[in-house]
Amino acid sequence: METVYVSEHCDCYNYQKGDRPGIESRSRAGGEEWLIRTYDDEILFVTEGRLHLFYQGQPTLAVPQGHMLLIPSGKQVKALAVRGVHLTVLRFRMQLNMCERFSLDRITDQVAEQVGKFTILPIRGGLWNYLDALEIYLRDGVRCTHFFHLKLCEAFMLLRAYYSREDLFAFLFPLLQDESEFADAILRHYRTVKNVEMLAELSNYSLSGFEKRFKKVFGMPAGRWIKQQRTKEIFREITHSGKTFKEISGEFGFYSPAHFNTFCKTQFGAPPGDIRRQGRK
Repeated sequence: METVYVSEHCDCYNYQKGDRPGIESRSRAGGEEWLIRTYDDEILFVTEGRLHLFYQGQPTLAVPQGHMLLIPSGKQVKALAVRGVHLTVLRFRMQLNMCERFSLDRITDQVAEQVGKFTILPIRGGLWNYLDALEIYLRDGVRCTHFFHLKLCEAFMLLRAYYSREDLFAFLFPLLQDESEFADAILRHYRTVKNVEMLAELSNYSLSGFEKRFKKVFGMPAGRWIKQQRTKEIFREITHSGKTFKEISGEFGFYSPAHFNTFCKTQFGAPPGDIRRQGRK
């Protein structure tokens, strides 16, 4: 059934017309090869056929019909449709929040040690109904950004409902590991750079790609986060170190004592001398 007010729906700026929509249904003929480049995190559901994936010299990863896997953003994976394949793809750039009573951090370290690079899970229970409904919505042209966001949230709730914590940790581990490595790199380098552009270059990202990834991992723009960290460290140096204000000012790149003094008044409401005296009290 076609949607009502088709032209109004399609002309809306929230209608996803690009080649990488948030939710996509696609088919590939048997023997067809293609390259998967992930600019967002992607969950692939193989609802028909059999898919083979080849990634960075790893053994062939076979994804049979009725199974799914996750590929993190920034990856390049070669794909082969062994037989005619039908896929449903979910793309997202959001922190995982399945429900308030579930945290991946609660899973034991022993589980983490048993996890491989990619984990394939069978499609279970209500997920089949969910995927069938998506096929209908996509066929009828329902492609609203807000609608896709709601369906993505529904997908994560269904994952929480039909899979154990151990299953989900193994399935999502490539994403969690990737974010951990990115965060570690930021924490190693942010003190030594003068701006966000330099930090992006050190992290081997384009500026736009770096900003997207940074906001996803840290929850805010890179410039704001760096400023917050810098401000916290300056306050800590003033109140807990024996360094002179000239030394602190030089370490953090202030071009004059007056500049440093103004910064402290603006950020902390008092000059550095008053802050140190109050901190010692």
